[in-house]
Amino acid sequence: MDQSKLPDFLKDELAQIKDNERFFKKRIETLNKLRGRKKGSYYLYVTFMFFYYPWVYVYIKLKNFLNAKKAQARWLGFWRRQLKIFFYFRGIRIKEIAGMPNKIKKPIIVLVPQYNPLTSLLIHAFLKFTLIMPLSKQFWTFRLIRFWRATNMGAMLKMVSYEKADLNVNIPDINKLLGNGYPVMVHINKNFLEEAPDQKIRIYEEIKDVLAKPFEVYIVRFEGMEQYVEANFFGPLELKVEAVTKTELLKDIDMEDQVAVYQKLVAYLGFSKYELV
Repeated sequence: MDQSKLPDFLKDELAQIKDNERFFKKRIETLNKLRGRKKGSYYLYVTFMFFYYPWVYVYIKLKNFLNAKKAQARWLGFWRRQLKIFFYFRGIRIKEIAGMPNKIKKPIIVLVPQYNPLTSLLIHAFLKFTLIMPLSKQFWTFRLIRFWRATNMGAMLKMVSYEKADLNVNIPDINKLLGNGYPVMVHINKNFLEEAPDQKIRIYEEIKDVLAKPFEVYIVRFEGMEQYVEANFFGPLELKVEAVTKTELLKDIDMEDQVAVYQKLVAYLGFSKYELV
């Protein structure tokens, strides 16, 4: 087929498809090379947990038996530490989530772009307070180590989450949680983000309604997340994660100008294009 006779928009789409094809081919080659390191990271994690996990688990059980006060808080802290260890052996390094408070006295909203199924857990692990997050039902039986039933943290995850759906479906759940005084995480985009070149982020149109709510809103962004799938214990990924308040980010933007609001939001997250869904 003579591509020179195609309309310009089809030429552009064809060029984008070829770029994506080259990108994913290169990514697959890279992952194949890293397969040994990823397996090694997992086996190292299992070995560490075999010696570490039972002692800490029994310690928490004993402490709760001797003093039942704050038992729930102890378990939440225990599982948060386990998640940090889980991500550490996967090669994820985060010093802190800059710009987020250590404590909260009133409900807040935390807007997070979802890159993969574990993004919510990553944020939860590194915050200083418990955030109610959107999770699929599959996480309610989530095990840190697949074959080890004792590492099933599904009960805790169910306690600190609401069932993930499209944002228009989740709005009543979010309103109820905020009304009850809980801090709530809200996903900005509909689908997981592929690390393809010149990608477009698909933003929920209802985000404008979330931004209009009378609560403090924090927007979280990641730097380096495009290398997440390549991270391993022997080749760690230093992720820079930071947040900004809605007030600070949109201080020079007319909130009635929805296009300007979305463009500012997308630019902060590190994308050049967006689509409302």
